Amino acid sequence: LVSQVDTAAEATLPVSDIRTLLATRATFARLDHRIAEHIAELRPILGPLADFPQPHLLEEAVEWVNSIRSQLGGQVPARSASALLRTDLTSAALLDPYTTLDKTFISLFGEFAPSYATELRADCDTFENAQSLLTAMASSVVDIHEWESYSYARRALGDAGWEPAVQAAETARIREKDVGDSFEHVILSRWTDEIIASDPRLEPRRSVDRDSLAARFRTLDEELVADAAAHIINACAARRPKSLAGGAGVIQQQAQLKRRHKPVRKLLAEAGEVAQMLKPCFMMSPLSVSQFLPPGLRFDVVIFDEASQVREADAICSIYRGSQLLVAGDPKQLPPTDFFARTVDAGDWSEENDNEETLDFESVLDRCRAQGLTNLPLKWHYRSRHEALITFSNQSFYEGRLHTFPGATFDAADLGVALFKVDGRYRRGSTRDNPIEAETVVDRIVHHRRQHPELTLAVVALSVAQQTCIEAAIERRSEAEPELRELVTDNRLDGFFVKNLENVQGDERDIILLSIGYGPDENNKLTMNFGPMNRSGGERRLNVAVTRARRRVEVVSSITAGQIVSEQPAIRHLARYLDYAERGSAALAMDLAGSRGDAESPFEEEVLRSIAALGFDAIPQVGVAGYRIDIGVHHPTKPGSYILGIECDGAAYHSAKVARDRDRLRQQVLEGLGWQIHRIWSTAWFSDRATEVTRIKASIEAALSGPPRPPRQPPVAPLDIIIDEVNFDDRPDWAQPYVVPILRTPADWQVEFIDPAARSTLRRHSVELVADHGPIHRNAALEVVRVGWGIGRAGSRIQQAFDDALQQARNRSEVNMDGLFLQGLSATVSVRVPTEDSATVRPVALVAPAELDLAILLLLGDAGPTDRHKLREHWKRLFGWRRVGSEIEVAFEEAVERLLSAGRIGGPDPLRAR
Repeated sequence: LVSQVDTAAEATLPVSDIRTLLATRATFARLDHRIAEHIAELRPILGPLADFPQPHLLEEAVEWVNSIRSQLGGQVPARSASALLRTDLTSAALLDPYTTLDKTFISLFGEFAPSYATELRADCDTFENAQSLLTAMASSVVDIHEWESYSYARRALGDAGWEPAVQAAETARIREKDVGDSFEHVILSRWTDEIIASDPRLEPRRSVDRDSLAARFRTLDEELVADAAAHIINACAARRPKSLAGGAGVIQQQAQLKRRHKPVRKLLAEAGEVAQMLKPCFMMSPLSVSQFLPPGLRFDVVIFDEASQVREADAICSIYRGSQLLVAGDPKQLPPTDFFARTVDAGDWSEENDNEETLDFESVLDRCRAQGLTNLPLKWHYRSRHEALITFSNQSFYEGRLHTFPGATFDAADLGVALFKVDGRYRRGSTRDNPIEAETVVDRIVHHRRQHPELTLAVVALSVAQQTCIEAAIERRSEAEPELRELVTDNRLDGFFVKNLENVQGDERDIILLSIGYGPDENNKLTMNFGPMNRSGGERRLNVAVTRARRRVEVVSSITAGQIVSEQPAIRHLARYLDYAERGSAALAMDLAGSRGDAESPFEEEVLRSIAALGFDAIPQVGVAGYRIDIGVHHPTKPGSYILGIECDGAAYHSAKVARDRDRLRQQVLEGLGWQIHRIWSTAWFSDRATEVTRIKASIEAALSGPPRPPRQPPVAPLDIIIDEVNFDDRPDWAQPYVVPILRTPADWQVEFIDPAARSTLRRHSVELVADHGPIHRNAALEVVRVGWGIGRAGSRIQQAFDDALQQARNRSEVNMDGLFLQGLSATVSVRVPTEDSATVRPVALVAPAELDLAILLLLGDAGPTDRHKLREHWKRLFGWRRVGSEIEVAFEEAVERLLSAGRIGGPDPLRAR
């Protein structure tokens, strides 16, 4: 091996060099082998260079590839590389087409927006992609006009200030058909924002704030109503007599008597006006008015309630006593009759009685309506907790004009109208009653006392005979039925009763059992005689009977509607009602349980959709007539009831003319009918719909999870009753104690009284005296001045000096003189009375006529009308005069005549202040 190395090296080498050469040779061999392996792998790429892999050739090839990639803008696709390697074209021959293509792309993409041009250029990364893009562009040349229109419209919108909206539409990629609606939504939203922001009446916008405002109004309004009682009490207390000079003395005297009281009419004749001052409201029947009130007793207002039952002749004596007349009544209810004037025992009842035509008289209500007096219809009906109770009458008698309110429960065993058909017999030949019906009525009474003991109950019969039969059945069965023995009958408002058709008006109970009584007789013959129903106005009697219930009417009948054949209007109404009780709302072609129509506004439609999205069933316009709940949400687990009523501030809300109806009374009625009300304000819905939907969900969940909320009751203001004991012997509040006059400043002793130099001092003393004690008699004033100056007797010279000083005061307009009485220019007259000091009692001649007159006026104001004798007694006692001498009597009569002549009091007997 060493020799071979030496031979190859052509020299003899040291062993160490040989070893280095051999190591280098081994490394070379290894590298050569690896290069051969890589060359083999790269042969498809290198081509002929693989046969002669010289480094400089390889470097030249790499530089060429990099140049090609640089020219082509990146890595060259395999097919392009293969084509470049096979082509005979030179780079110079390819440069010109490439430059042309690049310029063409630049020109083409320059027609597009920069951002979009960049996207298009990226899409041309391959020949195929470029070709596909160009083909698509060529096929869409016809879209240029559409693009032009789009660009024009976009620029126009941008110039009009809609650039943000256009950009938002482009970003959201809104569909073409929705662009118009989107822009309209933007416009209307902006317009709404402007209206809300500029109109203070639409604030507050949030539901919680507006709910709080409405709640505050309800509270204040309820407090105003509750406080009315206190205002009335205070007003009446302010009117009470403060003296026993008039009728108050008569009333006090009668109150102290143990027996032998005056008749009411005589007492009111003497003290009627004082009684009105104490009790301004009298509640009396027309007969009592005629019997007890004297003809001269008048009132500001006369009000008739249940006026349909008041005859004209009975009303006259009440009407003429008032300055105003209010007549309240229902022309569709019972007219005035002579039923109560007739006395017919049940044992004497006969067919002649049953068929007797009760005389119907024209009522004062009919007369007022015929005279064209101002008519104010009262259309709200909120007695019935189910609209089925009033729907028949509303449609049949009131032409659908009543405003009824739907109940929160529309299907329950204790609600609505039902017919109980029995196989009864009308005993025409004997007692003219129907015992089988009576027994069924008693069965229903027992049933309701067991199932619904908390509800009030009553029975109405179409005839007196059937009423008596039912009462007898109750009495007979009460021995075995404890529920019948426990019936409370002595409570006028809530107690149980059995009444006939003629005397049930004005009553109401939760459940009414209506017994028809009439039916097939012992011979199975049915006549069209239904007692009071056959008389004129029978339909009004039916209307009264079927509208007495608050929750349920049960008709117990031996006949059905199909058995009645009559042309009488009242009997036809009876047949229709029996059909209604049997078939329900189908008899009137009405649906009492569902929606009455579509939503009234897009606002309500959106609320309905939101409730449906929450998973609850809701219907719009709940109700039959008049007022309707905007949206009712069905209870998910209690069929036949609503869990929530939703009120939107739409047409129904704005239909109310006053805020009390809109924001308090209607909701109070609805809550009384079992509704839980949730209100949605349109401003809040528009501003923050998501929050409002959350509030709806919370209200529904609260109604489902919690117990039913009791109806909200208006607050009752506690009245602090203060008893004010009045001592009529005390000095009246308007009377002032008399003060004995003295000079305010000491007398001037430097000059004599009669000296002309003393005139200014005397004038000053006189003016001060009149200012402090006027009106004062001239002689009394002279006496005060004389005593003050220390003069023993007032001779002619003293009097002349005093009169001269007074004249100077009058000339200087410092005092006035009325007869012999002096008074300041601006002073007012008051009544001055003596104190316990006897020196304060003035003779009548020294009391000014104006003061005497004022005392009479004020006494009459305290006491009310009174006769002269009693007035004079209190008048003289006021001034401390124990006896009535001629001077006092003359002064009193002169004062009365002065007041009468001036029209300040009326008379002549009794006297009264005007």
